[in-house]
Amino acid sequence: GLIAYTAYIGQMLFDQNTRLLRTRNALRKSEEQFRYIAEHAGDYVAVLDPALRFRYASNSHARHFRPDAYAPGAHWLDLVHPDDRDQARHYLELITSSGAAARERVHLRMISAADGWQVLEFQGNAVRDEGERVQMVVLILRDVGARVRTDIERQLELPVQAASPPAAKDGASAWRG
Repeated sequence: GLIAYTAYIGQMLFDQNTRLLRTRNALRKSEEQFRYIAEHAGDYVAVLDPALRFRYASNSHARHFRPDAYAPGAHWLDLVHPDDRDQARHYLELITSSGAAARERVHLRMISAADGWQVLEFQGNAVRDEGERVQMVVLILRDVGARVRTDIERQLELPVQAASPPAAKDGASAWRG
């Protein structure tokens, strides 16, 4: 009787501790996801399903994209420039195949409401269930077009050193023009 009672109490405590541990882990993951989104509240936040269709897009998307482009069910890759889609797919596969958020930031051209291209920097994080299956992908996008244009302008302003013709060994010009 006493051994059975002790075994029952031990099993009950084990089950309770297991549930507590699962709850703590779920809370920790939830907190990480909330922090990931909250830290980027001023940026474009997109929540995609595993097939990369929009579930949610923050109001900031209205600044650059047509409303139907990010409506629920619209495919996220349709906004990406065709030449950048392979890079975007590869990066999203990295996000969904690894267990952690990708820290690397990738620049992509994305179609704007005026049918032009906007340069955005993005990074993402996969949200997983208890079985580690991807339930959704959270993307944080930041408009870096102004920064990219400034970098290009700075590079164009750098003085270009004129190429001088090579000197011959006797001091005469070896340039034959």
